[in-house]
Amino acid sequence: MPARRKSTETRGSTANLRNRKGSGMLSAPNGNDLAMTSEIPSSHLLEAVRSILREARGQVYAAANAAMVEAYWQIGRRIVEEEQGGAVRAEYGRQIIRNLARDLGDEFGKGLSVANLWNFRQFYLTFPDAGKLYALRRELSWTHWRLVMRVENPQARDYYIEETARQQWSSRALERAIETRSFERLLKAPPSGIGLGLVNQARLSGCGGEEVVEPDGAWMVFGMLV
Repeated sequence: MPARRKSTETRGSTANLRNRKGSGMLSAPNGNDLAMTSEIPSSHLLEAVRSILREARGQVYAAANAAMVEAYWQIGRRIVEEEQGGAVRAEYGRQIIRNLARDLGDEFGKGLSVANLWNFRQFYLTFPDAGKLYALRRELSWTHWRLVMRVENPQARDYYIEETARQQWSSRALERAIETRSFERLLKAPPSGIGLGLVNQARLSGCGGEEVVEPDGAWMVFGMLV
């Protein structure tokens, strides 16, 4: 009798399990099921998807940045052309920019302020051939370009542009390199493979600059901040 009762209980449990599955009620998974569930998705798959998304996000940012920098240069070119086609008085140029900021501000936001429009104008005047010479320098953000525009020596500007692109300097690293005048110090340093072409051109043209005392805590080795 005990054996028959056990068999009856087993059949009853099986029937109850079937009923629970049919009604959408599932029993709690056992230890093995939990272990398998915790491994889905695998760490390799998760990292692969993350890598794909990060790469896509970087590509979108780079493309957007390059497009906006190109737009700023084009805006600066059109402002200069408008100035040259009208009166030569400085007031005429200021009036053009004030009117642009007023008419475009509501539509495009604060990014087209008077100050920024002046920066776009200066961008074109500093790099009038940027469409040809710097088309491949998409590594530089608008912040990079604004920093480089402050450098008066054209050869020093070329050096900072090349080094920023090659070493992937952040805007802060570029600003620090400009403030510590790394280009001028490289002119006085023994020849090396880093930045050699631009530095040698500057040496031949006599753009040595004056002696620079490096601030405490700011060290530069062959043009690379460490």
